[in-house]
Amino acid sequence: TSTREKMETFKSSYCPNYFSIEDILATQERVPVEVETDLKNLGFLDQGADNMDLARGTKLELPYWCVEGLNKSDQSRSYLMVDIPKTFKEMFREIMSADPLVVDLHKMGPYYYEFGRHLIKLSQTEGEAIGESISRTFMSRFREILDSSQNSADTDSLKVTSKMDMLERMLYKEGQKTKQGMDAWLTRKTGLINTSAMVAMHRKRKANFD
Repeated sequence: TSTREKMETFKSSYCPNYFSIEDILATQERVPVEVETDLKNLGFLDQGADNMDLARGTKLELPYWCVEGLNKSDQSRSYLMVDIPKTFKEMFREIMSADPLVVDLHKMGPYYYEFGRHLIKLSQTEGEAIGESISRTFMSRFREILDSSQNSADTDSLKVTSKMDMLERMLYKEGQKTKQGMDAWLTRKTGLINTSAMVAMHRKRKANFD
């Protein structure tokens, strides 16, 4: 496998890895935290304060990658007490369970599923419930995504995908490509057998001799 092919695989991957653009964007989502110990020279993280240090008891929202980094920097002590973003709390999980098809998932987070997968390992108390919720939501919405990709016109795509997160939009586009490929095959627009240049030239010469 060439380096170019490997990079193409990384770019479309939804597994957390250094080269995945989706993973980078998903980990930019912010997480509510409370500082449990004074953090030297990190006052710039709290945009509403002028202190050089981040004081104990400060409540703020930080990008997931920052929260994960601080939690992993020293396993023997906890620097942050992490809360779950409201769109993944029990109230919103109940809404998802009631009727996931009407929810504007893009508004709740453009990388809803990917971010949810990260939150599973971040919360010991609600991680399992979050995992079950995003799994049920995806399975419930997948059939409609598939149906829409096969039956919606190209002009309707923007309206259809407006409530989808980025993973769902990617699946929708792949479904459309598959439908277009199937239609092209059924109408014999693919795999046409053309006369080779050598045969065409032979026929032309034969016609001239005649």
